[in-house]
Amino acid sequence: MNRTEIFSQIDEAIASRSSLLKEHLNPGLLQSDRRFKKLTGYTRDVIDWYAWHNGTSFEEIKDGDAFIVTLENLALIPDSIYKMIEFSAAYGDLGLWNEMSEWNEVISELAGRYFPLLWDGNTSWLSVCIDPTADERPVGFVEFESDEAFEKAYDSFDEFLLDVLHSNKENVPLRCLE
Repeated sequence: MNRTEIFSQIDEAIASRSSLLKEHLNPGLLQSDRRFKKLTGYTRDVIDWYAWHNGTSFEEIKDGDAFIVTLENLALIPDSIYKMIEFSAAYGDLGLWNEMSEWNEVISELAGRYFPLLWDGNTSWLSVCIDPTADERPVGFVEFESDEAFEKAYDSFDEFLLDVLHSNKENVPLRCLE
């Protein structure tokens, strides 16, 4: 199954699971979008991800005093709070990691090597390797509150995508979140 088919099936699974999430997923960026030209390294995975959807719009929709839209019901992954962030926010996080790497030894391992895909709204991101010299392109957790800057969750972006598909079809968390 190619990536186009996988993304299409993820969209179908999301539509079945959560019409609210489906409504709040932003349209994807064009693969020729000038914002992608800022990226360096191995960028195919990042471009494919953000060409599929450019994050989730988070609007404070209320019914009286109660919020209808929360991180939980806009999470791309069931039973989690990981939401798909917009490309501009992810690129900003990459810049923040690069700045922090100058004084934080743990974060220095991240600088220019990983790009955010999903964010928990706090200090954890699921990110993909964009290091052009890397033999592998794993997807894993970037954790600021950890002794290790990166914890591998998947051997490849494609393995991650298949788990996102399974997660949404079966309405279960990603394997790495169980």
